[in-house]
Amino acid sequence: MWFVYLGRDEVFTASFTMWSFALFSFICSTFLFTAPVSARNQFVRRFYGIFVGKIMCNFTASEKWITGVNRKGYLVHFTAANMLKHNLVKEDDLNKSDSFAIVRNPYSRLVSIYMYNRMGPLESFDHFIRDWINNKMKIYRETGSTSEWDIYCHALPGFEFTHLDGKQIVKSIIKQEELGKLFKPGSLQSTRHINRLREIPEKVAEALQGMPHSNQRKRSK
Repeated sequence: MWFVYLGRDEVFTASFTMWSFALFSFICSTFLFTAPVSARNQFVRRFYGIFVGKIMCNFTASEKWITGVNRKGYLVHFTAANMLKHNLVKEDDLNKSDSFAIVRNPYSRLVSIYMYNRMGPLESFDHFIRDWINNKMKIYRETGSTSEWDIYCHALPGFEFTHLDGKQIVKSIIKQEELGKLFKPGSLQSTRHINRLREIPEKVAEALQGMPHSNQRKRSK
C-alpha cells in the first residue's frame, strides 16, 4: 500500500486551487452566465460559448449526433437552415420526413423573451424592447447572419427557423394557440379546424394529441 504525504505548501496550493475554481464557477453561474447577461452582452455570450462549447463539451460531444452543444453552437437553438448547413440533416431526409414547427404569436413571444431576459423586474417592457431592437438585433439587421456566434436565437425572427431563402423547408407550421383547439381529445371542431387538421401529417397530429402544457409561466398581468 502506498501513501502520499503532502506538505503544508502542497495542501495550501491544492486547497487554494479548489476553492478558487469553486468561487469562479459560483460567480459565473450566478451573475455572468445567466440569461439576462449572456443574452444581452455579446462578449459574455461568446465567452460562455467558447468555455462551454469548445472547452468543456467539445471533448465529449460527437458532431455526428445532436448532443446539445459543440463548436458549431447550441444545437437545440439551430434553425432548420442551419441543420442543413452543418450537415446534421440531409435535404432528402428533410423532404421525406414529417417535419413540423410550432410557432408563437409574435407579441406573446416577445413578452416571454422580456420576462426571461430582462435585467430584473425594474426594467420596463418599453426600455427592454428598444434595447433589444437597437442592440441585440443589430448584427442580424446588418448582415442577415443566423449563426449562434453572431445572434442570440431569441432575437431571430420566427421565419428563420422554418424557411430558407424565402422558401418554407419545414413541412408543417403549427401555431401555438392551435394546440389547445386542434389536438385536444374530444373537443368540438368546426369545419375550418377539420380542414386545418388535414393539412398536418397524421403522425404529427397523433403525437400532439393531448400534449400537456406543463411549463406555462404564470404572470400577474
